[in-house]
Amino acid sequence: FAWSVLSGRIMDSKIAITNIREKKADENFTKVNANKLRDLFKSESLEGSQLEDEIDALHELLCMHCSDIQKIFQFYSMSAQSAAGSGNANASFGQGGGSNFCLSAGEFRSFIKDINIVDSKLPMATIDLIFMKSNLKDVDTTIAEPLTPKESANNFGSAEFVESLIRLGAAKFRSSDAPLSERLKNLLTTHVLKFASQIDSQVFRQLVREVEVQDVFKQSRPQFERMFNHYCANSSGGSSSSVGIQEFKKLITDCQLNDGALTEMAIGLTYSCCQDNPTQGGELSYTDFLESIAALSQYKMCNPYQPFHQRLDQFIHRTLFPLAGSKGGQGKGKPKEKEKEKEKKENTKSRRLTKTNVSDK
Repeated sequence: FAWSVLSGRIMDSKIAITNIREKKADENFTKVNANKLRDLFKSESLEGSQLEDEIDALHELLCMHCSDIQKIFQFYSMSAQSAAGSGNANASFGQGGGSNFCLSAGEFRSFIKDINIVDSKLPMATIDLIFMKSNLKDVDTTIAEPLTPKESANNFGSAEFVESLIRLGAAKFRSSDAPLSERLKNLLTTHVLKFASQIDSQVFRQLVREVEVQDVFKQSRPQFERMFNHYCANSSGGSSSSVGIQEFKKLITDCQLNDGALTEMAIGLTYSCCQDNPTQGGELSYTDFLESIAALSQYKMCNPYQPFHQRLDQFIHRTLFPLAGSKGGQGKGKPKEKEKEKEKKENTKSRRLTKTNVSDK
């Protein structure tokens, strides 16, 4: 690969560089698992070349809407409340056990509620059955084995989500004679893409990369580095180069930000969305940490008519630096109380000096 890039530069030709991580993620959202869907294909009397054509059509449709499906999956897998009191840096944010890259039954129900597909022909009981079928082991035997309770809690990933969409489309438009790919298309266009919530972290990330915003961070780089190192040093996960979920929550507590505007759900979403690759269940690097600061500022300084970089600057100097552990852990507590304490010590010292001078006389 290195040689092809070097030779390409010498020949002044363009070299296509594939992002392996993105390619793998796309495959997870576009693959049609014929083995797991064999019961559905059998009920539709699909076999041979007809089955292959239908699988190709489903794959093509998933590729067409891959980006939107990823954003929808990301939203519902991250949107529930974070696990309270967990010491695990990669603790789940899922309502009822879903992690930041898996859907729980509760999160799947939230998705179903938003896309408005439940009716007399497709009751919730049928949808629950679809969730269970999609959450079966992928085995080569004729009977799929259910997951153990421990596996089931964290195994409804991207592949299972795609399978559930295919099954939902087939069930919702069962009365039509259209092929499965056409029914999936109807589900996506009339329900999923129209009503489901999405996360698009790239839009906010581009805003953070603007020159004015980056200048705000550069002007206070030493303070940010001390703050980042402070919370890294106290990482419960043992990492000295990244900030985990518990340390991120501690930052929010130190800065007294956990109020009505910044809910547990918002904290979980912010922590996950700021990660460069949230589906890997990682922690916040220094760059991710700065992005999280920018995100937190928008919850507290939400004047839409004031430029973003000005709101960020005010948040940093009025709330963040005075309260957070930005000075090697000494920046916690209320500034006014610290000033009063300092003034009290100085007054005490002054009185002692006065008494000493009087006694000497």
